[in-house]
This record gives sequence, C-alpha cells and structure tokens, in this order.
Amino acid sequence: AVCPTCGGDIVAGAKAYGCSNWRNGCKFVIWKVIAQREIALEVAQQLLNTGTTEMLSGFKSKAGKGFEAKLKVIAGEVKFDFQ
Repeated sequence: AVCPTCGGDIVAGAKAYGCSNWRNGCKFVIWKVIAQREIALEVAQQLLNTGTTEMLSGFKSKAGKGFEAKLKVIAGEVKFDFQ
C-alpha cells in the first residue's frame, strides 16, 4: 500500500506496518496491536486504501474496559473514531 503521509511504500515489520521512508523522517505507522487488539493485515489494508475501517470490537482501555471503534487516518496519524 501507499503511505498516506508521503506516498512511500508501507512495509510490514515485527511490531507495525510502517512507511519505508522512515529514514527520511516519515513517521506514519499502524501498530500491529492497538489498545490490546491485534490489527490484522486486512484491517491495515482497508485503513490505507479507504482512510478508515469498519467498526472494530475487542479494544481494551487502560482501565481494562472493552470498547469498539473505527480506526481512521487523521493528519498522518491513526486515531480512534467512535461514531
């Protein structure tokens, strides 16, 4: 997939899907585990291709409470969307 920040290639690493231009300063990353939920390759591809995901369940807050949310790319960062 293409990096939404700089147009570089997204590569899968051990802990994240990140931009191949990180050495040049691009900081775009999709962590493979977000709020204790594993982010599958298909979910990361959907996020990169459309800018958002469908509603995902299985997230856990710092207090341990479960919640669901969409992931969305906002200003070059992956954020929760609770709508």
